[in-house]
Amino acid sequence: QVIRMLFKCFDFVSCYPFQMLSKKYPAEKFGALGKNVSVDYILKNADDYAFMFKLIIVKPHLKDDNISMPALQFSKCTKIINPVLDNGRVLCAEYLEIITNEVDLGIISKQYDLTHAAVVDVEFAKKDYLPRWFTDYVYQLYTDKCKLKHSDPVYYNLQKAKLNSLYGMCVQKYLRDTYIEDYDTGEYKLEPITDPEDAYNRHINKWTTILPYFWGVWVTAYAFEHLFELGKC
Repeated sequence: QVIRMLFKCFDFVSCYPFQMLSKKYPAEKFGALGKNVSVDYILKNADDYAFMFKLIIVKPHLKDDNISMPALQFSKCTKIINPVLDNGRVLCAEYLEIITNEVDLGIISKQYDLTHAAVVDVEFAKKDYLPRWFTDYVYQLYTDKCKLKHSDPVYYNLQKAKLNSLYGMCVQKYLRDTYIEDYDTGEYKLEPITDPEDAYNRHINKWTTILPYFWGVWVTAYAFEHLFELGKC
């Protein structure tokens, strides 16, 4: 017997540019939060402040077994004990630690029992919309891409590449591995970074490094949040 099934697929158009235009981002240098805070404190202040921290959960488990898209990813946990996984997603565990931010915490708190949870090593920064000179350029590239979609495939792909590169410029790897070729043998060897701080400073002082890394981190967090909002439907 042949079973025929019909699927409908949905996607967000230009999801990352939309997040850049519509959401608030860390707008200043992060600083240590010099007091003990709770999960509720971070969630209550998430609209005005960005937080990054280590989330510790004892006996994490889903609030409802019918949740089809668990948010906690095994690969992102810095420490986890006796996890039960479904395709890399954590259904429950004895203990876990993960570095995250307030956006992801909002999803995790809706899905998992955080009765025995704590946040440590908390850093924070005020949030604001991205600067107008940047968002105007994002909107311009998106508009140009849409106008060219059904007219000129070459220029369309050029504008699309420019638009996508705005996110990519945020998340360039600061400390890059260096490989040295031995021309006699044709082999390569990894040259370790002996001074990470110097390598980091050289990277951020280059004239091509103009966009903050944490903008890219929050872009993906907001996209993650929208994906789970869609998943709830």
